[in-house]
Amino acid sequence: MTVTLLVSTACLLQTVFFTGLALFIFRRKLLIGSNLFTFLSLSLAVYSLGAAMQPLLHNLAWMLFWNNFIYLGMVWIGPLWLLLALEYSGFDTGTKPGIVVALSLIPLATLILKYHPETSRLIYPEVGINENDLIWVIYFTRGPWYWVHVTHTILSVLVGDILIIKVFFQATPGFRRQGSCMLAASAIPFLSLLLYIPGNLLHGMDLIPLGFTITAVFLALGLFRYDLFNNKPVSWESIVQAAGTGIIVLDGNSNLVEMNTAAAKLFPQNRRGSLGLSIHDIPGLEKLDLDKGADRRDFRLEKEKEKISGTAEVSLIHDGSGRVISRT
Repeated sequence: MTVTLLVSTACLLQTVFFTGLALFIFRRKLLIGSNLFTFLSLSLAVYSLGAAMQPLLHNLAWMLFWNNFIYLGMVWIGPLWLLLALEYSGFDTGTKPGIVVALSLIPLATLILKYHPETSRLIYPEVGINENDLIWVIYFTRGPWYWVHVTHTILSVLVGDILIIKVFFQATPGFRRQGSCMLAASAIPFLSLLLYIPGNLLHGMDLIPLGFTITAVFLALGLFRYDLFNNKPVSWESIVQAAGTGIIVLDGNSNLVEMNTAAAKLFPQNRRGSLGLSIHDIPGLEKLDLDKGADRRDFRLEKEKEKISGTAEVSLIHDGSGRVISRT
């Protein structure tokens, strides 16, 4: 009984937190995914409330009622996380309603099947109560649609996390803290789900709601410490491309391997045609001393009968051992 009260109390506190978070986000109107984050917080609140109430009475009808209530929130968590990750990575889901509809099909079908007495057997063919000294939990066998629902949830969270990881490695350090909070917020519940699926850990106890405690901590940290969802992540690549100064990158053989938009305007060929050229074949730049850091030279280029002049500066890029691996 002590474990039951502890679990229920923790889940009730999470319910209060996620409900308050949803109201806060709804009123604040975040720059990124405000509505999605509001619905995600409400889904987490519904799941937490159902998990808090389910073990309080050792009655199958009572536990099934709250299990059905849990599904109202549970089925939406994965898709909402993926949509939120898409928004965070720069994809405007508001302009692509087809994606939202596609991700909603399996959750809607799951709810319809779950609430109909006949079709609910596709999810739980058999149900009962696992009576043990730790905590009484619902025991059930898993039907074919259960695996459809779980697979959909796992893939949604996994793809969302991959998008966040991609942003993490491309973003500037300040935005990496936001990405770290998001990944930590999803990691523990995701791991809890994987541990819960076999059904033999702690007498089949659902650890996912307790994992949401970590989710609450890191979402709060991201929102109130690192301004999560209130600033769009900026990558170094976007900063370099937006720079007004032309920047070219050379490999160890002094060939052009990358350039930003401003640099591309200087060359007679288009950007793709210029890549691979040797710096020594570009009039005006062929005299640059590539072995000397901070070498500066004036240059003149001719493009479409227009003469362009400027100053070129060489910067050396070193690896961890101090060896020159590239130049800009």
